[in-house]
Amino acid sequence: MTLHAGHVYHQGSVSIGPPNPEEVRSFPISADVVDEVNHWLSSAMEHDAVYYFSIWRAEELVGQIFLHDINWQVGEALVGYHLFDPGHRGLGIGTRALTLLKTFVAENTGLAKLVIITSADNLASQRIAQKCNFTYVGVPREDPHGLVYQWANPSHASITGPA
Repeated sequence: MTLHAGHVYHQGSVSIGPPNPEEVRSFPISADVVDEVNHWLSSAMEHDAVYYFSIWRAEELVGQIFLHDINWQVGEALVGYHLFDPGHRGLGIGTRALTLLKTFVAENTGLAKLVIITSADNLASQRIAQKCNFTYVGVPREDPHGLVYQWANPSHASITGPA
């Protein structure tokens, strides 16, 4: 199980930290992301290649952010994030959550690179990646309609797992 169990990271009213699976499962989640939310929470509870955080705004559960397809030998992981309610989108919550995830990665792992793959029509996700200094690097091999962004960890020293 790779649900984050450590420190809570804060930036303003947004924080990421340990999830409560029962709370996430019982939370009202918008139909456009409910399948993804359920998939990634279950994956984090079953596989070591997913590392999962909940996102809160002013102590209200609002989303999830996670590392997946983690390759410790290469020092690379993909990033996923979802805000549960469309009313919480476009408020900077995703940008702050991704900034906090980068802090976690820089302080606690040896991951050298984070990668975000998003669809070409998901402008909000692209803006989050760009605001968090992820660089556009092209299209994914698997999906010619997607876009790939990456961030190089300036703190990368060695390849290890989370502390």
